[in-house]
Amino acid sequence: MEPHLVSPESKIPMRILHLNASSSGGAFVAAQRLSEALNHMEGVDSRHLVFEGSGGDFSLWADSWFKQALAFGMHAIEKLDFLRFEKDKTIRFAFSHGNIGLSLETVKLFNWADVIHLHWINKGFISLDGIERLLNSQKKIVWTCHDLWPFTGGCYHPRGCDHFQLACGNCHYLRNPSLGDLSARVFKRKQALYQIAVQRSLTDKSKDSADRSWVSCLHFVAPSRWLGDQAKSSGIWGTNPLGLQSDLDGIVETGVPKRNLTIPISIIPNPIDTNYFYPSLAPKIWASNLSHAGNSSHPENSAVKQSLESKHLLSAEASPLSESGTGIFQPLSFLKSNCATLLFVAGNLGNEAKGFSAFRQLCVGLHSAGHIDFQALVVGENRIGDLNLPCHHIALGFIANSNHMREVYWHSDVFVITSKEENLPTTIMESLACGLPVAGFNVGGIPEMVDAKTGFLADSGDVNSLVLQVGKYLNYSQSEKNTMREAARAFALESYAASRVASRYLQIYTQQF
Repeated sequence: MEPHLVSPESKIPMRILHLNASSSGGAFVAAQRLSEALNHMEGVDSRHLVFEGSGGDFSLWADSWFKQALAFGMHAIEKLDFLRFEKDKTIRFAFSHGNIGLSLETVKLFNWADVIHLHWINKGFISLDGIERLLNSQKKIVWTCHDLWPFTGGCYHPRGCDHFQLACGNCHYLRNPSLGDLSARVFKRKQALYQIAVQRSLTDKSKDSADRSWVSCLHFVAPSRWLGDQAKSSGIWGTNPLGLQSDLDGIVETGVPKRNLTIPISIIPNPIDTNYFYPSLAPKIWASNLSHAGNSSHPENSAVKQSLESKHLLSAEASPLSESGTGIFQPLSFLKSNCATLLFVAGNLGNEAKGFSAFRQLCVGLHSAGHIDFQALVVGENRIGDLNLPCHHIALGFIANSNHMREVYWHSDVFVITSKEENLPTTIMESLACGLPVAGFNVGGIPEMVDAKTGFLADSGDVNSLVLQVGKYLNYSQSEKNTMREAARAFALESYAASRVASRYLQIYTQQF
């Protein structure tokens, strides 16, 4: 079936299908928010198909006990096959050779769609063979890269390895690394796949005039400039370099000659709902700003009772009821009043890449420097036992409820992210949208989100610098803190509002190929 890509003004809607492996994780959240934002735009019909997970406002492939068992089995088979290659079990879920997946051609929504928008597709959902079939279809393929897997020989995060910049091989994730190991073979396979996209597009345009700007049928999107730069440095493109065709300000031309078709990559951040994540109690000056930004519908913004001089803007007493309707998220009632609160969030506190040990060092450093009026909120599955923090703290465990997570932001003063590697963390976007300054290391896409106006940055691993900067902030006047909170909120509105992000994706969808 020929695609009918149309402009939003057409009476025939553009049909977009987002694909995700799971109903949990940042990729799912980003895709769901994007799909919802697109459906508020005229001339667009957007659907979200998820391989396995819990039901919600999306289409679930594993919607029966049989399909649930099948989805589990497909992922298990892939991991069982990988056992013969893996170095040890610690990297089992850090690498995918993509040999198991669905036949999407049998899925009704796949045949319905004009644009296939890939997000996180591993876990037995879409194999390398499945990607080949997608590229040979008559559909436009957009792929938002939530990690580096599309550009490596199988790992999601290279963790300091630069072999993907040439051809992979000698992979530190594998039991028997060599020049021709599994990573090198997967890398070569992906090279061949992306060449299919180029050849298909050249074939489609062979009858067109020589001066026409050709557009690839495959378009990558990176949520951060950092990930985009990493992708561009990959040797997966061989002698056909990747053309960077957009930046945070919109579509721009590349210096690549028109007849040398490249696979483009755009830099578009993930979206958040800035009407849902907002400051719980803003100073009156904020209320006017938020109203100007079209965000004055929240009752909290129209019934501000605290003044600019208030010691703690996000007090427990001021928060709205939790989902249960019985009061605030119950664990937050144990917070001390008139005490600055540092927030740390990780899916698993034992994941060394998330840097909880550095957060602990930060707390120790602040306490040693004489800052005793601070406490900590820690979100994430605790697999390390005693958190061993020198201050009053509350371990909240893993939080799946977005209402509860929003209350956590509202009861915090500084969001601390001490990860060793990151792309464009959703937690930072949500914190900024809630008017929460961010302190973290200068890694990945974090410096694109945080500057001196919205938070504090230190070189990776330089905890002492964070101690000095966060300690200084704790001694700020309320007016100085308010200024930083205003800047955080304003940056989130400008950069991550779902409607803005959806508009930029629409430019990609509507490009003819």
